[in-house]
Amino acid sequence: MFTRFAAIRPPMNISRAMQNQLEELVADLGRNYSQTVRRDGIDFYENDDHYLVQADLPGFDSSLVDITLEGQSLKISANESTQPETSQNSKVIGRRRTSFTRVLRVPETVDLDQINASLEHGLLSVTLPKRVEAKVRKIQIT
Repeated sequence: MFTRFAAIRPPMNISRAMQNQLEELVADLGRNYSQTVRRDGIDFYENDDHYLVQADLPGFDSSLVDITLEGQSLKISANESTQPETSQNSKVIGRRRTSFTRVLRVPETVDLDQINASLEHGLLSVTLPKRVEAKVRKIQIT
């Protein structure tokens, strides 16, 4: 017998359909996540006398970080590759490779000879001092 409520499925079927869609969504997210490139955090600040670039490089030693300046391009790169210890009984051996590369255009007001960098607790700080003639000067009204 047909009633106007016959088109509605029992609640269990709706619940199962929602669960199937959720499982497909999670599976899609997993596939998409594995194909994405990890972007590490980098910040660029400016004050009156210098610019500051800060990059998150957790786990990197200063010997693994390379900073180069070519023309007005500042390149920050870091590469780390580890090979675990192996033994006769090892069945699966994992290797880890981590890399970071960013190229930034340096403003023309920077004194290229005075750039310095430091790496502390996984935070790289590159200070780009401004040339004297480029610094902001406050002029007093008399």
